[in-house]
Amino acid sequence: MVRKRTEDGDKVTSSFRSNRVMTLMIAAAVIAVGCFILIATSDEAEAVDLGSCGTNLTCSYDADTKTLTISGSGTEISNYSSSDPPWSGYKGTMETVIIGDSVTTIGKKAFFECTSLKTVEMNNVTSIRDYAFYGCSSLTTIDLSKATSIGNYSFSRCTSLENADLSVATQINNGLFEGCTALKEVQMPQVTHIYQWAFKKCSSLTDVYLPSLTNVGNDAFWGCSSLTYVNLSNVISIGKNTFRECSSLDGVDLSKVTLIDTNAFEKCSSLTNVDLSSVETINASAFIGCKSLTVSNLPSATGIGNYAFQECSSLKSLSAPNAKTIGNNAFYECSSLTELSIPAVTSIGTKPFYGCASLKSIDIGSSPNFMIENGILYNSAKTTLIRYLGGDGSTDFTVPSTVTTINDGAFAGWNNLTSIIIDGSTLDHYCSVDGVLYNKSMTELIHYPAGKTGESFIIPESVTTINPQAFLDCENLTSIEVEAGNTKFSSKYGCLFNFEGTKLIVCPAGIESFTLESDVKSVGSKAFSGTKLKKLSVSANSVIHFETDSFYDCDNLDKITLHENVDLSFGHQSIRHLQTDEKTILVIAHIHDCIPQSALSGNVKVAYGSHPSNSGGGSASNSTDDNMEPVVPVNPSEPSNPIIPTDPEELLKDQKFLLVVLLVAAIVAPVIMASVMFRKV
Repeated sequence: MVRKRTEDGDKVTSSFRSNRVMTLMIAAAVIAVGCFILIATSDEAEAVDLGSCGTNLTCSYDADTKTLTISGSGTEISNYSSSDPPWSGYKGTMETVIIGDSVTTIGKKAFFECTSLKTVEMNNVTSIRDYAFYGCSSLTTIDLSKATSIGNYSFSRCTSLENADLSVATQINNGLFEGCTALKEVQMPQVTHIYQWAFKKCSSLTDVYLPSLTNVGNDAFWGCSSLTYVNLSNVISIGKNTFRECSSLDGVDLSKVTLIDTNAFEKCSSLTNVDLSSVETINASAFIGCKSLTVSNLPSATGIGNYAFQECSSLKSLSAPNAKTIGNNAFYECSSLTELSIPAVTSIGTKPFYGCASLKSIDIGSSPNFMIENGILYNSAKTTLIRYLGGDGSTDFTVPSTVTTINDGAFAGWNNLTSIIIDGSTLDHYCSVDGVLYNKSMTELIHYPAGKTGESFIIPESVTTINPQAFLDCENLTSIEVEAGNTKFSSKYGCLFNFEGTKLIVCPAGIESFTLESDVKSVGSKAFSGTKLKKLSVSANSVIHFETDSFYDCDNLDKITLHENVDLSFGHQSIRHLQTDEKTILVIAHIHDCIPQSALSGNVKVAYGSHPSNSGGGSASNSTDDNMEPVVPVNPSEPSNPIIPTDPEELLKDQKFLLVVLLVAAIVAPVIMASVMFRKV
């Protein structure tokens, strides 16, 4: 009897345990099915409601289509200048924005730096506020044809945007399309004002339609290197830097313009003949570096600013009958200029004709302040020698006894001049030895005649100062030596250095190749200017700074060889080419991109080649491989640091992974538990 009860109890216990295992397994199955359903349907989740984005406006985001939808009856998307928009978590993945028909205004910074945004659909938007789409680097399509007001920098740095239709807009605000490097065409038929930086660095912009434009601001088209023509027929003033570095610009209507401000057309190297008949004021550097400019008449100009036509190497003749002032360096390095008519001139700055080697005639009319005698331009009292214009044709020139001041660069560019002679009372201010011009005490070397024969010259012991252009264009000179006892200068390899030998001051114009040793720490401004230099080598382990214009007018330079462990730094435009054609220099180096773009003038390019081997070491050598193919510079690789995903879609993937883990756990755990219980049974 007892035994039977025990057996019955065991059966009950066993049955209870079996039922409990069965319950667990059913629960596990339910959990598993639930997880499976969640995984299967997670890709089909409905759009996420992000809440309000303006009065009577809501927004939602669909992760599947990467689309943000803004809907409701409201008219204005809120400003987000001081807070993040509801969709900030999707800025890196959102590709499309659909804006409801009720919306007419997009607030400040609404879509600021939504870097994946490609398309915006909007039908009735008329106002877009500041920075609304700033930095949307993937944006390609947006309809602006109804927009009457577009704020500052609204589309700045939208680097994929190619076209813009601004049919009803009347003004282009500050920086509106600044840095839109893919922008090619803009329609602006009603625009009257373009403000500063509006199209700065839009390097693909080729054509703009501006029939109503009356005002254009500073820097508006700076760096639009593909722009070829602009109609400014109703514009009366051009602001600072407006078309600076528009290197393809070859036509512009300036027929009503009266003011051209500072650097307005700097380095517009394709600009040829423009109508400047109405221009009254030409400010500093207005046309500096316009190497193709051939303008010949400035009938209304009352003054020509400092550097206004510097390096306009195609300028041949110019008449400015009403110009009273000629600024410093106004025609500096206008190497083709032969004739200049300035009959009303009353003031001439320093070095206005420096490097004008072809200038043979200057008409100053009956100016009370100046005179021309025997091919020399003087002030009216003949006490200042302003410009040597070839004299009487002789290779020797004797400075008149009345002269007490000789302007800097007065003799520059005259390759036929072999000797400068000082006469009479001028000896109180200057002296000459063997045809070379010095100050009275011979502490300053002022000018070495460019046509002087002889390959070598010795700088006297007494000289402590040398004019920066003293040896310019002296093509016969191949060696500059220094007399023993001079404590300011030294000479190595026929070039002039400071006394310590750490700074290269000038190389003679006749030198064709040179090696900078590792003890040289700097290269002075115009050290190689106007030389025949073709090849430069920099020794291993060198640390050298090249000052601004170190290679000014080095038109023959075609190769630079940099040996291992070279550390170089450059001043602005250290390498400048004065001719209109493009110049490419081959740089043989272990590390590419070692010469920054800022060191090059607009028409100088660099192609990199690699050393035949990486052994390097020792002194520099000019025997690099001339047949070596240039290597295209490669951008540095992207950082390899791991990135923690914060994007909602990435987080969704993580959630799916967790669901899979839960599914596996829900199936495996009950099986393990059942196995353990059966063992106990």
